[in-house]
Amino acid sequence: SGRRRGAGFVAHLGSTTYEIPIPDVRAIRERMRLSQGEFAERFQVSKRTLQQWEQRRAVPDMPARILLKAIESLPDVIAKAARAIRAELLAAKASSH
Repeated sequence: SGRRRGAGFVAHLGSTTYEIPIPDVRAIRERMRLSQGEFAERFQVSKRTLQQWEQRRAVPDMPARILLKAIESLPDVIAKAARAIRAELLAAKASSH
């Protein structure tokens, strides 16, 4: 089981307690000097989801945490991958009509 506490998520496994940090999404975005709209567009994340994460109304799940860590480390590579995937989706949609 687990519950939120402070800036992390507390998980209890047997008799051991783990503090799992929640990424500071606003800090990641601000270090990149991007608006919420720019960040959402660049990395193909819903602006509403981004706002929820920043306001701590929602917590990024594990795949999102991995994505955020990758964005912190290699933002240009991730942005390029996001553009490529978006182009593939648009091409597939166009060819199905």
